[in-house]
Amino acid sequence: MVAEQESSENTTCSSPIPSLKYLSNDLLINLTDCSEERKLSGFKSKLLKQWELSANKGTLNYHVGNCKFRKLDGQYKICLQLNEDRCRKRRKPMEFNSVCQPFDEGLWNFTKLKQEECLFYMDKIKENSISSQHSPEGLLSINASPLYVGHSLLIPSPQKCLPQILCFEAIKMSIELLLLIEDDNFLIIYNGLMAHASVNHLHMQTLFWPCKSGILEKAVKPKSTRWNWLFLLQRPDWYLPAFVFQLDNYNDIEKVTKTLDICVKLLIENGVAHNLFMCRSKQFINRVNKAENISN
Repeated sequence: MVAEQESSENTTCSSPIPSLKYLSNDLLINLTDCSEERKLSGFKSKLLKQWELSANKGTLNYHVGNCKFRKLDGQYKICLQLNEDRCRKRRKPMEFNSVCQPFDEGLWNFTKLKQEECLFYMDKIKENSISSQHSPEGLLSINASPLYVGHSLLIPSPQKCLPQILCFEAIKMSIELLLLIEDDNFLIIYNGLMAHASVNHLHMQTLFWPCKSGILEKAVKPKSTRWNWLFLLQRPDWYLPAFVFQLDNYNDIEKVTKTLDICVKLLIENGVAHNLFMCRSKQFINRVNKAENISN
């Protein structure tokens, strides 16, 4: 594991921001492989510590400790949160009319973040190197209107001012962040344009959520005999149809990322609004329905 260092990059905020440096072998597919030392002082600890430091500087719009949760009865096991301050005090979400609306520098975007809101630059170190001379790949910032403690934003290449459209690099960065954090309650969520996105500047929500989603128990169907990591979740098993990707091997990160990127491009081409939900889960062995007429 590589410790964080100050970054000389200064693309979004007005002073140096710590770099969260990591190696490929820091990515944990299985949390049972996590050492006790890392559980105490690993990437989760660093993220929450930096989040608290930022919150103590007055970056939050409200105190987040008084939220209430309720799990609904029914087959979907949906978890509701009562967060009145977020409803009243968050920045008003923007309205969009297309799933591929261009970035507009005249509207609010993450180049306007205050320096106190910037937590880390994500900085992956290449193998056989102890330092990097390249620009950090992504920024982690605090969410000023959080759902829960630790709620942050992952902003890939913020200086490029990318619109809120998923791309290969953003997907891979999200997967790597998920595998860095030593907690199975850690989630990464992408809301696309016309699918609850509030800002048209590429970002993902990252948070620790105390309730397990009912989606983790639903039956899935294999989509392809060739792509054994791709499944379908359909009605009535879930209230919306979804592609489901399972990553159970570090060597499959590139393949899964490419396949997900293809799916996103197809959705964009057909004008379909979409979201992405990433979490840790048990393997699908006990969740797979035998699919009829599987196509390649």
